[in-house]
Amino acid sequence: MLATDTTLVKYSDNTAESHSCKPQEALCAYTRDITVNSSILRSCLFGGIKVLGLSDATNAHAETNTQTNYNNYNICMKSDIFISNICNYSSPGTACNAGYNCIFALSDLTNAHLSTCTGNIFGANQINFCCKSVLPTCPTLNISTNKTAYDAQVNENIDFTYSCQGTDSSYEVNILATPENLNFELNGGNACTSSQKVFSIKASDSRLNMSPTTTSKTFTAILSTKDNLCQSDTISFIDYNSSLYGTSNPPTGYELECNISKIKADKAYSGAKVSIHYSCAFDNLAMKLYIFDPLGNLIHEDDTQRCGTVEGTFTNYSIPSGLNGIYLARLEVGSCTKDNSFLVAKANPNNTPIPDSNITLVIIVAISAVFIITTKKKN
Repeated sequence: MLATDTTLVKYSDNTAESHSCKPQEALCAYTRDITVNSSILRSCLFGGIKVLGLSDATNAHAETNTQTNYNNYNICMKSDIFISNICNYSSPGTACNAGYNCIFALSDLTNAHLSTCTGNIFGANQINFCCKSVLPTCPTLNISTNKTAYDAQVNENIDFTYSCQGTDSSYEVNILATPENLNFELNGGNACTSSQKVFSIKASDSRLNMSPTTTSKTFTAILSTKDNLCQSDTISFIDYNSSLYGTSNPPTGYELECNISKIKADKAYSGAKVSIHYSCAFDNLAMKLYIFDPLGNLIHEDDTQRCGTVEGTFTNYSIPSGLNGIYLARLEVGSCTKDNSFLVAKANPNNTPIPDSNITLVIIVAISAVFIITTKKKN
């Protein structure tokens, strides 16, 4: 077995009739384990590729990655497992190449029994799944983008943030992106280190092949060492032309972005209605508006408004009397929130605000009135 072993698949017995099951399934009760180095395992949902397909949750037949009969119970490894020749299937009846260990054996390409490699159980038709005896020591590769959707029409920056945690001080790496098979080489000053770095391209970059008539395109990307033996998890992002959508039909994935253009609350008075102004990058977006008092208590919530490119104003709430200070208005659109603080002052007698620019004049008039009254009393 390889060091730091993790169970890849379970099987029933060491015979030519052996069945298999996926260890993550609740019905999988077989006690015999096929194990591999944990560094080459990946979730099928997060960047892994199929290396073995099972027909059911348990008591299953199996097939190789090249077959498409079983797709509900796949077992996956890192995306470069075959292209980097870390693992491979042998031809029927042949052993693993030198420098490779046999991990498990199949009786056929599909509808196959699965068992241990020992003893050539399946005879002349046996197909072995083989992996390198010594695996590369990989750094932990991290990559992310600052958003998930970018507008080529306004030529936004697509910012890739990347870092590498490993035994070396730096690594030459590539950002690989599909479907255009892009390869951005990062070396020299851009080499990957434990500190985060940013590599940027424009959403209208010709290499992304976004013509003026392309509505949108979804890309996937990974960070890979130069030899392709070590890779990050897969990320995805969308490139789109906003002019082809207009403001009423944002592209798929917009709800993950911060489309809030503005939130601004006017100075308010205790007992009076508040005015909160807001707008968004697209029209008719669902929104929620929250108001918090100076103690941080949520005092009002509203989800009846829609946010759009034309500024809206919310005036459907009166500030309670008694608690003055700095209040907070919060706008939530999709997964994005933006806050704006505003002052609530004690109401004047007519509940009518006195403009700040007139305060000095009011004070002067008040002082003059007091002086006149005092002078009359003396006379």
